[in-house]
Amino acid sequence: MTRRRSGEGIGTALRRRQAAATWGPVLGVVAGGVLLASAARPAVQENPRPPTAADAAPAAKGFNLLLVSIDTLRADHLGCYGYFRDTSPTLDALAKEAVLFRECHSPLARTTPTHASLLTALYPIEHGLTDNITHERNQLVLADPVLTYAEVARQARYRTAAFVSAAPVKRDTGLNAGFEVWDEPDASQRSADETNDPFLRWLSAAAEGPPFFVWLHYFDPHTPYRPPADYADRFQTDDKLRAYLRERRFAVEASKQHSDGPIEDAKSWNTEEAINRYDAEIRFVDDQLGRVFAMLKAAGAWDRTVIVVTSDHGEGLGQHDWPNHGGYWQEQLHVPLIVRVPGTEARQVRTILSTVDILPTVLGMTDRLPKGELPSQASGRNVLVGQGESPSAYAQTPGDRGSTIRTLTTPRWRYIHRPGRGDLLFDRLADPHELNDLSSKHPDVIGAMRDELSKQVERQSGRKARYGATRAPARKERVNELRELGYIDDEDPDAVEEDEP
Repeated sequence: MTRRRSGEGIGTALRRRQAAATWGPVLGVVAGGVLLASAARPAVQENPRPPTAADAAPAAKGFNLLLVSIDTLRADHLGCYGYFRDTSPTLDALAKEAVLFRECHSPLARTTPTHASLLTALYPIEHGLTDNITHERNQLVLADPVLTYAEVARQARYRTAAFVSAAPVKRDTGLNAGFEVWDEPDASQRSADETNDPFLRWLSAAAEGPPFFVWLHYFDPHTPYRPPADYADRFQTDDKLRAYLRERRFAVEASKQHSDGPIEDAKSWNTEEAINRYDAEIRFVDDQLGRVFAMLKAAGAWDRTVIVVTSDHGEGLGQHDWPNHGGYWQEQLHVPLIVRVPGTEARQVRTILSTVDILPTVLGMTDRLPKGELPSQASGRNVLVGQGESPSAYAQTPGDRGSTIRTLTTPRWRYIHRPGRGDLLFDRLADPHELNDLSSKHPDVIGAMRDELSKQVERQSGRKARYGATRAPARKERVNELRELGYIDDEDPDAVEEDEP
């Protein structure tokens, strides 16, 4: 679990943390004793870890775990969450035999930080990855004490593999810790079918072997919303869409100042056209996920595989005048969470939870997944077990400094603390789309939520000293890839996190 020491460069740190990882021009995957070779994009396959006590134990006999993260996916654009379009038949069918959590919230609407929280059960302040890259072009990397679930699974003799689709979660971040097999695109991103191809080859050999933990990451719903040609015209503007936009007061053309993606100017953003393309991207990913589920069933692995589907964050799409993400509104933070555990009855859960709670909750739903030392590290909780306190979800904007905007969501209220700009308060029951600020009418609520928010930030900051990320100059190639995806705007000094003094 060795990672970057103070003063090391990114390359040195990653070489150390991967225990002399080896590279090859083809995808080499050991699964069930079979070495697969193909012309797929390059993968990383680590050498065996140093021996541990677990090496003397027999192979694990637990469930498989398939963790699927669909980047930039708003919960309210899925049929199982009430959307009026047929964007998600595969996920809708999965939800009918799974536990669907209606109130899952991202702690930060950026890709790298929230995926780090998903894999470690730590808040961004704690693990230190509070943005994809800093303003000074420094790369944040998970530090040595942080334990990822891939490391837990590997110590339990699970096979571990990850197939990711975009630059924000490439190996530079350290998110590959614990994965024996790591497959990422050569370019800044790739489509779901391109990610599926190497994964399905791996799965075809792995399905009948010892249990596995796989992280499957799709990026398609992210800007610039370019669905495949045969999906591009699937959704057209109609009265239902117009009513949806009116109810939420969407901007017809969203401002570039709130853009977190490649938008040239405000006139290039037409909300109706953008949503049609965004929904088409979701449907394409949903169909690709159908391929994965079909193979699991055909291989006889469906009934011994736990499936978790979620997202790192949502998307503005013009709501609150935000075209993309990186902000603090609920549509950017509310994400889907569907958990299927074989033998568990389907139901819906309305308890509020955060991305950091996902792993603790899933591990609490079955005794056939390894837990290792993750519970002692986790800030997240199993939300299906009574905690004796009111549930709430903490979130923040990128960075960790005085100007960072922080929010707290409870069943009734959404509190938004904006330093120097005035706080906001919304009644979630009466105003689910956050259109009417009630901060001046409920000073008592503001005071109580500000106090609770301060306590949570203080608690998280106290753990930062132990777990906080290290940083070093990012590779030129990574900077260019993030710029291509819209995460770096050379004309906007506030586009990414500023380095702390």
